[in-house]
Amino acid sequence: MEGGAMDYIYTHLPQSATTSATLFPDDITNSSYKRLFNRSLCRVILGCSILLVIAAVLGIVAVAIYLGMITKDPEGEKYSAEFAGRFLVRSGDSFHESLLDEKSSHFKKMAERYRIMLSDAFEASQLSPGFHHATVDAFRNGSLQVFFRIHLDRRKLSQ
Repeated sequence: MEGGAMDYIYTHLPQSATTSATLFPDDITNSSYKRLFNRSLCRVILGCSILLVIAAVLGIVAVAIYLGMITKDPEGEKYSAEFAGRFLVRSGDSFHESLLDEKSSHFKKMAERYRIMLSDAFEASQLSPGFHHATVDAFRNGSLQVFFRIHLDRRKLSQ
């Protein structure tokens, strides 16, 4: 085994009579090769892990957008019911001109007060399972008239 490419192969004769050859000289130990291999393998695994996490996050965002925007339930609207009503406040509060302006703070305060009262009343009634929300739309003169809307889900109401 002399000359040419065979100069780079070191031949060892272990205690058994078989011959083994290696491409690495004796001064390069297997531990340094393993350390180099482990570092590069860790870098590859880390890089792949980062890419997988980014792909998973993007996938979750895509699914959330799809479910939130595209799959709006058209069936839900046909089961929705809206009822308009009014009631007259005979004592306690009285009508004031500022209640005609929906942007005034007095209107907003009174509307929220009566909305909470309506919500509490409907949540304590037999319509509670189907009750969705209440809104106060307007106030009119005549002691104090309160115009409101009640929104119900007919699927949740017992027959």
